[in-house]
Amino acid sequence: MRTKWLIVTSVVLACPMLCGLQPQKDDVGHKRNQNTDSAKHVGFAPGPGQASGNSTNQNPANGADRNEANSVNLVSVPEKIPSEPKRDPFDLFIGFCTAVLTVVGVAGTCAAIKTLKAINRQAAIMQHHSKSLKRLSVAARDNAEASRDAASAAKDNAEAARIASETLINAERPWIIPKIRKTIKWIDSIELDAESGKAKPIQRRAVYFTFSISNQGRTPAEVFAIQGQPNLTDKGIHGGLTDPPDYGLDIHFDHVIMLAPRGRWDYTDIGLDIRDLGEETFKLLTAEGPRWHWRFKGRVLYRDVFKPQVVHESRFCYTYFNMREDYLPSGPPGHTGYT
Repeated sequence: MRTKWLIVTSVVLACPMLCGLQPQKDDVGHKRNQNTDSAKHVGFAPGPGQASGNSTNQNPANGADRNEANSVNLVSVPEKIPSEPKRDPFDLFIGFCTAVLTVVGVAGTCAAIKTLKAINRQAAIMQHHSKSLKRLSVAARDNAEASRDAASAAKDNAEAARIASETLINAERPWIIPKIRKTIKWIDSIELDAESGKAKPIQRRAVYFTFSISNQGRTPAEVFAIQGQPNLTDKGIHGGLTDPPDYGLDIHFDHVIMLAPRGRWDYTDIGLDIRDLGEETFKLLTAEGPRWHWRFKGRVLYRDVFKPQVVHESRFCYTYFNMREDYLPSGPPGHTGYT
């Protein structure tokens, strides 16, 4: 509707311009009529030597002769002379150019209006797309946050599952506990009587020590090595120990020891009995205020059925106390532990 009104307005403005280029016939005829009327009233004034016609001294006869000599014959002129307006070629060219420019202006205006409408529609579409993209970005951000929360929850669930699995495995796996067991025996013997000089039967008290390992878990353990040997030290109960511990060479068994749950195995190839260490060593260990101690530190290596590729170890450190007549745990905390 706006386009139609714009075209009508342009045509109305262009028509006066075209009409202004034509000659005005009424103005030309009016001017010519004025010229004719002025010609009708033309007269001749008397000469300088002539007396005025109104003078009383003038002779009437002479006046009549002069009037006849000075009379002028006038030809009648028609009131309107028909004439055709003459068109200039330059005016035609100007009119043609004006018409062309008017058409071009109208066409350009229509095209501009159409372009503006298209731009307006495109802007509306872009605005709609912008709103849609904004909604999509908000949805994408919400999805990303939800995915991040889900990933975090999944990670927490996986960690919880791993901890639960480790807890279940630790509850079911074997646990090897090393210990030095003390045994007291009374042995029948013969002693020479000092008064009678005769031998008489007596019972002697004997203390034995055995290194043993027990499985406190719920599944079998595969014990394949023990590290460590007893040694004599003058560094005190907790002294002379390196961190991490140095256990020396491994003592691998020719055949692995399958230790059932709640089972126990005694390793008798280690000398822990004080009387079997020799008289000199025995005197050093049993002297009053002893400076020397008999110490046994080491570790037991084994596997379980859940993770055969994982090697577990049980560390231990025991020192013989003469006053207690027993081996007691000793050493820094890192020398006793279970993995």
